Amino acid sequence: MTTRRDRHQRGLRGPLGLPGTLGKLPLRRGRSKLARFADCVRDCVDDVSANCPAALAGIDVGFEDVPGQLPAWEDRVPLATSASGTPGHNGQLILFRRPIEHRCPTYEDLDLLVRRTIVEELSSVTGIPAYEIDPDYDPDL
Repeated sequence: MTTRRDRHQRGLRGPLGLPGTLGKLPLRRGRSKLARFADCVRDCVDDVSANCPAALAGIDVGFEDVPGQLPAWEDRVPLATSASGTPGHNGQLILFRRPIEHRCPTYEDLDLLVRRTIVEELSSVTGIPAYEIDPDYDPDL
């Protein structure tokens, strides 16, 4: 008696793959959403540091998946949160990846929203006008 399952003794119904190609199929591996978002944040921070290095002085920029325990949002989910620095501690700017990605149907929209969010949060923390941090900033978008 064989150990393979062949309940009605009909045998294998067809080939499992085309001859000679089963082990040669390429695996499609694109960049993950996390890697795409991290690259987007890194590019924006690099651009801001090139345009206005004073805006990032003493500010740590990072991101999390979703907001944690924050004060009541009143039915709104924040895109980012920021805190100014204290003596001995750097200020923080934290982007929330999932709410930002949820609002962006394309990668171009994601780049734009990440850039706009970083510029506006840095402007509110440092007091530097947004157009000085990013010369391409348009408040009407």
